[in-house]
Amino acid sequence: MKTLKCFLVLFSFVGLMLVGCSDQSQSPVSPMDQGSLEKKPTVTPFTGADYPIPPYILQEAVVHEQGQKRIVKGLKMQERWECSSDLMDGTWVNEVNGIQDKNTGEGTIYGKVTITPFKDVGGGVWEGEYHGKIVQSGTPGIWTCTLSGLGHGRGGTIDGMKYKVDVILNVFGFPAAGWYGTFSGTIYSH
Repeated sequence: MKTLKCFLVLFSFVGLMLVGCSDQSQSPVSPMDQGSLEKKPTVTPFTGADYPIPPYILQEAVVHEQGQKRIVKGLKMQERWECSSDLMDGTWVNEVNGIQDKNTGEGTIYGKVTITPFKDVGGGVWEGEYHGKIVQSGTPGIWTCTLSGLGHGRGGTIDGMKYKVDVILNVFGFPAAGWYGTFSGTIYSH
């Protein structure tokens, strides 16, 4: 009888193995396994150019000086955001804030942007924030501004999308009389 029981148990295990059953769970059990079930975002790289368009000053800055520091708040400018992705190609309203050395023009820059695409995106806009540094370029009268930014789509077909961007600007004059920049980044869509 004992031999028969062993034979039946062994036969049962062999039968289960043949039909594909195992003691290994096929459903995700760890957080890492569960993440593999989530839909991954579509990643779209982009590049482009940034430059002022008339009237490029929409709101003058409030400027305070404290010792060697020049503090700029609320300067609003209109810019052309010429982007390889038609989802972001459009105009950019940029609110600039910063703290610069009064004599050298070097310092930190930060602000907020709203990008209105030329493409019909159902009334959506991109909203973002950035920060960076401005330093003398080595060429008299030109400063280099490096910025990093993050933002998201609000409304329309871009609602919930995100972007990350790095910008390099050549700024002419102190205070700035103009600029030209290039950028590269990534759009993350759902």
